[in-house]
Amino acid sequence: MKEKNWKEIPLGGLILEAGNAEEYETGSWRTYRPIRDEEKNSLSDKALRKSKFGRL
Repeated sequence: MKEKNWKEIPLGGLILEAGNAEEYETGSWRTYRPIRDEEKNSLSDKALRKSKFGRL
C-alpha cells in the first residue's frame, strides 16, 4: 500500500462514509495486563493491617 502524502490524508475525527473503521489504523499498541507471580508477591497475614473497624 502506497503511503499517502499530507494532502491525501483526511482530517482526523471525521466520518466520511459509513463502515470505514477498518481504514483507520490507530497503532499497534494494545492494553497490557500485569502478570502476578505468586512466589514474589505473596503476603503473609502478619503483613496485613486491620483498622479498628476490621477493614484492611
